Amino acid sequence: MNEQLLKEIQRIKEGKIDRYTKLKTSPESIDSTAIVSFLKTFDLCEADLKSIELIMFHNPADLVNSIDKLSDSDFFTFTLKLDSFPESSKILKMKESLKNVEKKSKRNRKTIRKIKQRKAITT
Repeated sequence: MNEQLLKEIQRIKEGKIDRYTKLKTSPESIDSTAIVSFLKTFDLCEADLKSIELIMFHNPADLVNSIDKLSDSDFFTFTLKLDSFPESSKILKMKESLKNVEKKSKRNRKTIRKIKQRKAITT
Protein backbone atom coordinates (compact mmCIF):
# COMPACT_ATOMS: atom_id res chain seq x y z
CA MET A 1 0.00 0.00 0.00
CA ASN A 2 2.71 2.51 0.97
CA GLU A 3 4.74 1.63 -2.09
CA GLN A 4 1.71 2.36 -4.31
CA LEU A 5 1.20 5.73 -2.63
CA LEU A 6 4.86 6.64 -3.05
CA LYS A 7 4.70 5.72 -6.74
CA GLU A 8 1.59 7.87 -7.17
CA ILE A 9 3.22 10.81 -5.39
CA GLN A 10 6.28 10.47 -7.61
CA ARG A 11 4.10 10.29 -10.74
CA ILE A 12 2.25 13.48 -9.75
CA LYS A 13 5.52 15.25 -8.93
CA GLU A 14 7.05 14.29 -12.28
CA GLY A 15 3.90 15.45 -14.07
CA LYS A 16 4.07 18.85 -12.39
CA ILE A 17 7.77 19.23 -13.20
CA ASP A 18 7.05 18.24 -16.80
CA ARG A 19 4.22 20.80 -17.00
CA TYR A 20 6.53 23.53 -15.67
CA THR A 21 9.23 22.59 -18.19
CA LYS A 22 6.71 22.78 -21.05
CA LEU A 23 5.45 26.18 -19.90
CA LYS A 24 9.00 27.47 -19.56
CA THR A 25 10.19 26.22 -22.96
CA SER A 26 7.08 27.32 -24.86
CA PRO A 27 5.36 30.19 -23.05
CA GLU A 28 3.17 30.76 -26.10
CA SER A 29 1.31 27.61 -25.05
CA ILE A 30 -0.04 29.43 -22.00
CA ASP A 31 -3.61 30.01 -23.11
CA SER A 32 -6.93 30.06 -21.28
CA THR A 33 -7.36 26.28 -21.62
CA ALA A 34 -3.92 25.61 -20.15
CA ILE A 35 -4.61 28.05 -17.30
CA VAL A 36 -7.98 26.48 -16.41
CA SER A 37 -6.36 23.04 -16.42
CA PHE A 38 -3.49 24.31 -14.28
CA LEU A 39 -5.78 25.90 -11.70
CA LYS A 40 -7.58 22.59 -11.16
CA THR A 41 -4.38 20.94 -9.88
CA PHE A 42 -2.37 23.91 -8.57
CA ASP A 43 -0.84 23.28 -5.16
CA LEU A 44 2.11 24.42 -3.09
CA CYS A 45 4.84 22.38 -4.73
CA GLU A 46 7.82 24.26 -6.11
CA ALA A 47 7.04 23.38 -9.74
CA ASP A 48 3.50 24.76 -9.46
CA LEU A 49 4.65 27.97 -7.80
CA LYS A 50 7.16 28.47 -10.63
CA SER A 51 4.43 27.66 -13.16
CA ILE A 52 1.97 30.23 -11.78
CA GLU A 53 4.79 32.78 -11.88
CA LEU A 54 5.31 32.05 -15.60
CA ILE A 55 1.58 32.28 -16.22
CA MET A 56 1.46 35.69 -14.50
CA PHE A 57 4.31 36.92 -16.69
CA HIS A 58 3.15 35.53 -20.03
CA ASN A 59 -0.65 35.61 -19.91
CA PRO A 60 -1.96 37.59 -16.96
CA ALA A 61 -5.18 38.58 -18.77
CA ASP A 62 -6.32 34.98 -19.23
CA LEU A 63 -5.27 34.20 -15.66
CA VAL A 64 -7.48 37.03 -14.36
CA ASN A 65 -10.39 35.82 -16.51
CA SER A 66 -9.89 32.28 -15.21
CA ILE A 67 -9.74 33.23 -11.54
CA ASP A 68 -12.86 35.37 -11.99
CA LYS A 69 -14.67 32.20 -13.10
CA LEU A 70 -13.60 30.11 -10.09
CA SER A 71 -16.18 29.30 -7.45
CA ASP A 72 -15.85 31.30 -4.23
CA SER A 73 -14.37 28.35 -2.37
CA ASP A 74 -11.91 27.53 -5.19
CA PHE A 75 -10.82 31.16 -5.35
CA PHE A 76 -10.32 31.24 -1.58
CA THR A 77 -8.18 28.09 -1.80
CA PHE A 78 -6.22 29.61 -4.71
CA THR A 79 -5.42 32.75 -2.70
CA LEU A 80 -4.23 30.71 0.27
CA LYS A 81 -1.60 29.15 -1.98
CA LEU A 82 -0.19 32.57 -2.87
CA ASP A 83 1.44 32.97 0.55
CA SER A 84 4.31 30.61 -0.17
CA PHE A 85 6.43 31.75 -3.10
CA PRO A 86 10.12 30.88 -2.72
CA GLU A 87 12.60 33.70 -2.21
CA SER A 88 13.77 33.34 -5.80
CA SER A 89 10.35 34.47 -7.07
CA LYS A 90 9.98 37.82 -8.76
CA ILE A 91 7.13 39.04 -6.54
CA LEU A 92 7.16 42.67 -7.69
CA LYS A 93 7.19 41.64 -11.35
CA MET A 94 4.24 39.26 -10.78
CA LYS A 95 2.23 41.96 -9.03
CA GLU A 96 3.05 44.53 -11.71
CA SER A 97 2.05 42.11 -14.47
CA LEU A 98 -1.36 41.59 -12.85
CA LYS A 99 -1.80 45.33 -12.21
CA ASN A 100 -1.30 46.00 -15.93
CA VAL A 101 -4.24 43.81 -16.95
CA GLU A 102 -6.93 46.02 -18.49
CA LYS A 103 -9.80 44.13 -16.91
CA LYS A 104 -10.21 45.31 -13.34
CA SER A 105 -11.80 42.97 -10.83
CA LYS A 106 -11.99 42.46 -7.09
CA ARG A 107 -10.41 39.05 -7.46
CA ASN A 108 -7.44 40.43 -9.37
CA ARG A 109 -6.87 43.05 -6.65
CA LYS A 110 -7.12 40.38 -3.95
CA THR A 111 -4.71 38.13 -5.87
CA ILE A 112 -2.19 40.97 -6.09
CA ARG A 113 -2.47 41.61 -2.33
CA LYS A 114 -2.10 37.90 -1.49
CA ILE A 115 1.11 37.24 -3.44
CA LYS A 116 3.80 36.93 -0.81
CA GLN A 117 7.33 35.67 -0.53
CA ARG A 118 8.26 33.07 2.01
CA LYS A 119 10.67 34.47 4.56
CA ALA A 120 14.05 32.80 4.82
CA ILE A 121 14.27 30.52 7.82
CA THR A 122 17.49 31.06 9.70
CA THR A 123 18.65 28.68 12.40
